[in-house]
Amino acid sequence: MPENRSERRVLEELSDDERALLTRALEIERSKLHIPGYDATEELLAAVKVILP
Repeated sequence: MPENRSERRVLEELSDDERALLTRALEIERSKLHIPGYDATEELLAAVKVILP
């Protein structure tokens, strides 16, 4: 049976790079709430490429 983990525990287990990527993805998603029709695909891809060479 898989271990039940809380959101806090999952976040604590993230590496610095994973946390930076998550933070950037959330920033982009938050900005989409204010811009109808916004497609963040390219921006997300660029953020991933900065973190993961």
